[in-house]
Amino acid sequence: MSNWKMEAERLFFIEHRTISDIEGEVGKTRKTISVYLQTLSGFEAEKERRKLDNRQRRVEYKKVWQKAYQEVRREEAAAMLRRQHNIDAAVLSYERI
Repeated sequence: MSNWKMEAERLFFIEHRTISDIEGEVGKTRKTISVYLQTLSGFEAEKERRKLDNRQRRVEYKKVWQKAYQEVRREEAAAMLRRQHNIDAAVLSYERI
């Protein structure tokens, strides 16, 4: 087995690096690395593990994003209420004069 194959296998299965990252490390094309890795036992299991991991990270990301989005919406609503209050107060003050 050539040196780049062992290195690609180590990076993919042990360090869980992407094929694009491995491409830069071993100096082979993504296609070459992908074809080689697909011939190895355990590739499908690693692929499924990564899919599950990505789904889990996506769920966490959506929770964080939703919380931040709601905070921004609350701040925008508060700013609109303050602005409307200032306008209404100015209108009422003008009518008294």
